[in-house]
Amino acid sequence: MINGLSDHETQYLCVNNIFDWQAGNFRPVKKRLITKSAVSMFIELFKNESWDNIINHSDVNESFDLFLNISVIIFESCLRMQYVTNKVSNNHQITAGIKVSCKCKKYLYITSKTTNCSKIKVYYIQYCRFLRKVIRKAKEMCYNELLSSSTNKSKTSWNIINNEIGTASGKIFTETEFKLGSKIIGTNQSAKIFNNYFINSVDELITQQPNTASAMFSLTESFPYEFPQIINIPVTEAEVICAISSLKNKTSCGCDGLSNKILKLCSS
Repeated sequence: MINGLSDHETQYLCVNNIFDWQAGNFRPVKKRLITKSAVSMFIELFKNESWDNIINHSDVNESFDLFLNISVIIFESCLRMQYVTNKVSNNHQITAGIKVSCKCKKYLYITSKTTNCSKIKVYYIQYCRFLRKVIRKAKEMCYNELLSSSTNKSKTSWNIINNEIGTASGKIFTETEFKLGSKIIGTNQSAKIFNNYFINSVDELITQQPNTASAMFSLTESFPYEFPQIINIPVTEAEVICAISSLKNKTSCGCDGLSNKILKLCSS
């Protein structure tokens, strides 16, 4: 595109709005879609997998790592993360009347900034104060209705708290300081000193006393009896299914990437 202002030509790029944020009020969210076909495929691949290398392995840690790698590969291949479009939920407490009042507030704000009339400015301040009280009362009524109709009041309460607090990524936290004698120490600095002391204290004790014979002597003196042997008790399939069925239906995953919901679906 020739702008006619300089000897450099400009280029522009048109990107289509795939998710249509403005019109449909949609936003993409990355979720793991759990379906019956995906779970049945996961179980089938688990059954057909040969676990001979893991069972016949002598090292327990290496066998567990092999089992974890194979299970994660099967899990990720069957239950993949996909982008879905979720509609952004509107605030139920913001009624049509409050929306009209907010538009009126915006008009009064522009008018108060463009005029020198003191009465309009005073009226704008009073209008904002009254509208703030109305919004707080509407939120209170909406949250009370949610709590009264909810079966899990603790979860609903935490959802309300998180909704009011919001994410902490955009917040700026100022470091507090405290005075220790003549020194002024910040909280971050004191926390680092505290952590470094306890992290390095074991290494310092080992370097001070490199002789391990004294440690074994003190251990045998404190516990003169023979240590009991660890008995390997065989675990049955019924016990594993019973332990899995007692888990809560949570979708959060651990280090293995498998949630309790997946385990319970596979055990059934």
